Amino acid sequence: MSERRGQAGRPPAAEERSLPASLGYRMPAEWEPHEATWLAWPHEREDWPAKFEPIPWVFGEVVRALAPGERVRILVDDAAHEEGARTLLARVAVDPSRVDFVRVRTDRVWTRDSCPLFVRDAAGTVAMTNWKFNGWAKYPNHLKDDAINDQLAPLLGMKQWKPCAGEGTGEGAGARRLTTGKGDVSPVFNPKTNGQIAWVSGRTGLPQIYAMDVDGSNVQRMTDQGYAVSPAWSPNGLLLAFAWVRNYGPGVLGGSDIYLMDIASRQIIQLTHDGGRNDFPSWSPDGRHIVFQSNRGGMEQVWSVLADGTHLQQLTRQGRNSQPNWSFK
Repeated sequence: MSERRGQAGRPPAAEERSLPASLGYRMPAEWEPHEATWLAWPHEREDWPAKFEPIPWVFGEVVRALAPGERVRILVDDAAHEEGARTLLARVAVDPSRVDFVRVRTDRVWTRDSCPLFVRDAAGTVAMTNWKFNGWAKYPNHLKDDAINDQLAPLLGMKQWKPCAGEGTGEGAGARRLTTGKGDVSPVFNPKTNGQIAWVSGRTGLPQIYAMDVDGSNVQRMTDQGYAVSPAWSPNGLLLAFAWVRNYGPGVLGGSDIYLMDIASRQIIQLTHDGGRNDFPSWSPDGRHIVFQSNRGGMEQVWSVLADGTHLQQLTRQGRNSQPNWSFK
């Protein structure tokens, strides 16, 4: 995560109600000069199953490459975490005067997704935009990452803006909050009726699929167990496709599969059965096919299946391919 050059500043309180762009702020392009790069020192072993040992050394090489040209700011959990990072960086000959450690606890290291987007105005004042981080609607342990920006703002002496999630016009006017639950993310409109919204909520603990009317009324919990994410309405508005780890918990076997639910009857059909993590379903415009991401072969690839669960087919084979989205044209 890059931090652009400029002076940190705290705009007047009245600016909290204005969008950054209306106040002359913009996000510099990635290739523009910047002051520092933000990293988080790795610690979550489950992100690299059975492969964690070399990861800190990889981060050490990243810091060694960056430090001669810019400052490197590293998030660490505590004093012991910082000392481990300092020791390793010394062993790879990183100049310690080029590195700043900031004690902010994290869940994982993907600062490009969880850290602030820095914006700057013509006078060089730097501020932050704080986009809510939901762990990609996959990981329940994401709340530390979501709190990074709120902790950095006072440490850096920077103003931050938090986009408001709700309903409004295409111009952003008339926004209002529709939900009050914890971790309400991934809303999708019913494309047929425009009268319903499905979304993911962690209000009861693990993520589940919910549905409601567009005015926020008639809230219904659609799944009642496990770990359910990535809702997608069928073109006729009668079915929801979603990814579901139906039996989720420590020591519990079972992968993430693609399911269909008939909204009226709540009848559920399981479309995938062959293991791996299957996620991000997307419907074909005619409602006959569903494309999705699966790592059943070891690496994420795009697959398709008919809506009745037959004719499973792998569509991509080279590299890593994920999060397919079917064009409606």
